[in-house]
Amino acid sequence: MQQLGKTADALLTNNEVPDYPLLEFLTSFHLECLHSRHRIEAGCGFLDPGNDWWTVDLYLSDLNINLKTCLIEEYSNEEKPSDGEIYYKMQRYHFLQNFSFEMRWKALLRGKRQQYLLMLTRNEAMTAAFDDLLDIPGLWGGMKITTLHKMMALKCDTELLHYLRRIKQVWSDLALELKAPRASKANAEFLHIRVCGGEVECVEGLIPSLATFFKDIGYLERLTNCIKRLTGDNVQISHAFKQLFSPVDQKDSRIRITDGQAKIQVAENAFVYGQGMRRDQVDLGYWQITAYAMRHFADMPKEPVKEDRVMQPAAMADRAVLRRFADLADQLGFTGPRIKHLQQYPAALAEQAPPSEHPPLITSGSGWG
Repeated sequence: MQQLGKTADALLTNNEVPDYPLLEFLTSFHLECLHSRHRIEAGCGFLDPGNDWWTVDLYLSDLNINLKTCLIEEYSNEEKPSDGEIYYKMQRYHFLQNFSFEMRWKALLRGKRQQYLLMLTRNEAMTAAFDDLLDIPGLWGGMKITTLHKMMALKCDTELLHYLRRIKQVWSDLALELKAPRASKANAEFLHIRVCGGEVECVEGLIPSLATFFKDIGYLERLTNCIKRLTGDNVQISHAFKQLFSPVDQKDSRIRITDGQAKIQVAENAFVYGQGMRRDQVDLGYWQITAYAMRHFADMPKEPVKEDRVMQPAAMADRAVLRRFADLADQLGFTGPRIKHLQQYPAALAEQAPPSEHPPLITSGSGWG
């Protein structure tokens, strides 16, 4: 204004064709654009000369940092931020101890998202695993807060944590592509340490991300619904199998699995044996039960909730499949009230399906294990 020799009152006009003064900046003058620079680029390319004008707000250079941040993150008349962006911003400001900005982003959560997010934050290990991915901003477009309640209900935290850590590992390795060891001594030393330490590996199969993680929740939900028929609903699945493992039947002293023996299913009714400690027996048994659920989950849908007269499963569970499921668990050394209950189904029905109908562990096609 001083350069123009104008006052603020001089800018006010009621003319039908206002004669605004032209503000010309010196060549050395620095004008910072806080947001919408993409609009400027678009306007330069598509607006006709003489029509390339739009309204802007000008602020002093000593603008308060909090107000400046608000202006940068302004979303008026723009697309609403995604679940992932909201979580990313919330946690960033949380770790910066900026409570007001954290709450500002939290206020953008719609519907039941705040309730679902609270379920996550009550689980410290799971929250920490998500927060460990904050250093990779490109992942957060795939987050679905609306799926968090389903994720927490799976009761397979160990497996989910492994998935999230795998995402971190793979994307950390992919970041090595941005290194230039021949041009930078620091990059070369960094890569040398990683390679010699065995931290760098080839990625086989799909690149995991938060998008694949939340997409897989639907599949994992169907698997865990099957496995919970053996363990119950309110216990972590991996922990439950440790509690259910009993190599010797306490009633009739029947040996389910020999001490020091690893038992591996190679066909529906055939096993091979090797060496293995108790931990190996539990882990291998758990994995094989999961593999059975992967092969037969379509035949073991979740039982309908009695109070819910609207939601019904597409089909009732096949009792023959459930009987074989319980028998497999028993053969692998596991027992419990639910397993024994499923073993009460008629054995004759369990033998009707031919063993060759389903592959024992993995479906056909390329893949890796």
